[in-house]
Amino acid sequence: GYSEVEFDVPINNVRFTEDFETKSLMEDVWKSQYNEALSASVDDRFHIAPNAPVASDSLVHVLKKSVRTHALDQSRPVLTHELADFKTPYMMTTSALERVLRERCMQTWVDEAAIPRMLRDYASLQKTRAKAEMPPEVLEPLMAFRGDTRWCFSAQERLAQKVEAMDTAMDAIEEAGDDKELVLGMLPENSDSAERSLQPREFPYSHPFQNHFGFKTEAPRGVTGGILHGAPSPDTPGSDKIRYPTLQRVYHSFPKDHKYRNMVRHAVGTLERSDGWKYHAKVQAINRMKEVLDNMPPSAKMEARLDRAFHPMPESVAQQKARGVERPIHYWRKFPVRWRWMKRNRFWFSGLTTKNPLHARQGANSKHHKGRPH
Repeated sequence: GYSEVEFDVPINNVRFTEDFETKSLMEDVWKSQYNEALSASVDDRFHIAPNAPVASDSLVHVLKKSVRTHALDQSRPVLTHELADFKTPYMMTTSALERVLRERCMQTWVDEAAIPRMLRDYASLQKTRAKAEMPPEVLEPLMAFRGDTRWCFSAQERLAQKVEAMDTAMDAIEEAGDDKELVLGMLPENSDSAERSLQPREFPYSHPFQNHFGFKTEAPRGVTGGILHGAPSPDTPGSDKIRYPTLQRVYHSFPKDHKYRNMVRHAVGTLERSDGWKYHAKVQAINRMKEVLDNMPPSAKMEARLDRAFHPMPESVAQQKARGVERPIHYWRKFPVRWRWMKRNRFWFSGLTTKNPLHARQGANSKHHKGRPH
């Protein structure tokens, strides 16, 4: 048959040798340590505590944070063996050390299992982790709960907001003159159209609660890696400006039945505290639940039907005295005899093998339950 000669070309480039790879790994460790020292020196120069949540929203403090962020972004090194860009020195140092341990120190699966614990208990990393900045998922809910509708987690964006607000205030002073009330009324925070402008234009629904919208979140969204990397988010447009993930918009048109109303209210409270649901999926689930309950019979009728199906049994007088209850009859539901054995050993459905049609069986059941006391 036909065959081709396979050429084994030797690698002559020093960049692919083991010694050069070891050198580049140690270079990444040095870069991470340099970034850590640079971050500490910048914080000492500007007298900023990076792990402080919100020390102050004044112009001076925001300006310091903005200059610090710009300086660190311009001086942050790029690791050779890591594609990710870590802003926090703790994450960069952890990634570099983990790469060295896995490539040059790990020999057995026992060593591989000990690497996470070693990194977690490393004294230097513990100190660096304590100085790391808080993510936007921690600070944004606090600022939104305080009532801020014009705020941004990024110090540079917040500085731009403050400069724009100062320009607006100066224009208002030039137009209004010495009238302080007119100047204050022209500011964006005090104008009547401020609340209406909070609702984004791309939001497809007419939302009645204007205080439901606020600043735009800086929390990362979307999927990292895979076929959906970079794809648009399936969330509702404008949902990134919602202050709280509440379900205020579905608090209307509840079922008239009190039992069904409590069921919907409980479902709303549960979904508001759940993290694995998309916001539009929560709204859709509650609306469908209300639609289903509106088409169901009243809860009293359903309760009576369930009581008849579960065969309620009257409580004896001895049981009443033992429980200390003076009510004459207390109904309680009881499972059939040997129901555990039937559940384990009966693998067929009698309804699928019956010979009588459905209307005949319904008539027989109604005659059978006709004289039963309730």
